[in-house]
Amino acid sequence: RVFVIGYGTGVTAGEFAALESVEDVKVAEISSGVIEAAPFFDYGNLDASEDPKVETIRSDAYRALLRSDTDYDVIASEPSNPWVVGVEMLFSREFLEAARDRLRPGGVYAQWFHIYETNPATVELVLRTYNEVFDDVAVWYSMGPDLLLLGFRDDPEIDLARITERAGRADFRGGLRRAGVPSLPALLAHELYPLGSVREMELGDDVHTLFPPILSDRAARAFYQGLN
Repeated sequence: RVFVIGYGTGVTAGEFAALESVEDVKVAEISSGVIEAAPFFDYGNLDASEDPKVETIRSDAYRALLRSDTDYDVIASEPSNPWVVGVEMLFSREFLEAARDRLRPGGVYAQWFHIYETNPATVELVLRTYNEVFDDVAVWYSMGPDLLLLGFRDDPEIDLARITERAGRADFRGGLRRAGVPSLPALLAHELYPLGSVREMELGDDVHTLFPPILSDRAARAFYQGLN
């Protein structure tokens, strides 16, 4: 079971639904315009808007997740940039704790974060807050200047044989190919910081909470400074 924060063009929802092991994909999308436009992007997302596995809820992710009576194997968060009004709550310690508590045993929370139009202090704040909630964190990069933070509910077991078997399945192999990843070694090369390494970094002490939401201020300042 998968919970996706933000529909966007529906690629994430469509890719999850394409996996045979996924039973259902619940998507929280706050914009009615995005939901109405969803069918226009079906050519690039495996017809996500028509897939019976995919259910889109018009709601902000915080309320949708707290009101859900379901626990999830994967929660994938792809919000807008944190300088956008209201988005900073999705990076807060409180929201991350709520998401962590909605994970099933062995579950993982995947958080997208950009590293363009920002600065090191903002990136460190996001990592520090994430590390405050999840005992086990790994950092991967995706396409271009984007990071993928992986937080695990429990101590993850690194089973390379299982990973290899899954990567060889037709549904996983197809998803990796569409993402521009030709092989399992190419996928593993996207890991920047393995499990445990973030905890060893010197990232300071403050974390982003709802009271006060310091990330929105720092992200906006970094954006206007245009350092990166």
